[in-house]
Amino acid sequence: MEGGIESGFKKVSALEHEPRLMLVKGGRNPRVFPRKITAESLNEGDCFILDLKDQIFVWHGKEANMFEKNKCMDTAQAIKDNDYKGKPKIHYPQTEGGEIEDKFWSALGGKPASIAPAIPDDGPQASEDEMMRYALYHISDETGEMKCEEITERPLKRSHLNDNDSYILELYDQVYVWQGKGASGKEKQAGMKIAKDFIKNNNKPKHTRVCRTPQFAEDATFKSYFEDFYPFIQEDFAADKGMTGGTTQNQDISKVADQQAKIAQLMFDKLGDKWTKTVYYVENYTKHVKIVDPREEGKFFAESTYLVDIKGSGH
Repeated sequence: MEGGIESGFKKVSALEHEPRLMLVKGGRNPRVFPRKITAESLNEGDCFILDLKDQIFVWHGKEANMFEKNKCMDTAQAIKDNDYKGKPKIHYPQTEGGEIEDKFWSALGGKPASIAPAIPDDGPQASEDEMMRYALYHISDETGEMKCEEITERPLKRSHLNDNDSYILELYDQVYVWQGKGASGKEKQAGMKIAKDFIKNNNKPKHTRVCRTPQFAEDATFKSYFEDFYPFIQEDFAADKGMTGGTTQNQDISKVADQQAKIAQLMFDKLGDKWTKTVYYVENYTKHVKIVDPREEGKFFAESTYLVDIKGSGH
């Protein structure tokens, strides 16, 4: 993984890859949490990502909300693009079936007779609460003394990370040490030492990993804990139309995506519990051809026209 990984005091080659299962859970601000790679980790209320490096699998629980589904898909795409340079393919075993579904369940130790029921987002069990807990610590010697202070403000934002300092993001079985580009050597060393001490002093699992993460080498999991992590995109909407008048705007992509997710959730809330979706391809501008192959679901081409018909009991 980018940035280098250390497991306890034993160094692991950066070329090695360990499969990982990630839980995506939460209300309007879902987060990504590591889980044990087993089918028993799945439940019907959340979304999951299985990363096998050459293939990435996305699995949605039947009761997962739209925010979790959007976060899951965004994180899977970010893992593909940022961690593996766009090489692996993202699969959806629930709709693709066949060999894809077989490989998904095989990696999890086999398909269970049933999936565990949903776990409420606002009231997890004690063991679940422990696995989902995370904390951010600021490491700085600006005052002349090395200090480690927890940042308790939520949600976490990119602005919490000062480029001149180091930080520790503590997860259940992984501890990130983020090193700003301007952090001193002592701050970087202190962050690594404190992170290793966390494993011992906080009685963390033996397989807990310490991941050194230099600025600009953050992986998708690390980024998922912070809002506004991606930069603003500046676009002049008037330039290509021969107009002037200060129409250039800064577009906060994360906020736009969040607004789209909220709108989508409101739409589904209005539809009610039971709803149906039918997608049609418009052929020659006159004939509507129903798309029935689940592998083609969600695939649209710029030169074509489509109709999406959504009907619900409440609308």
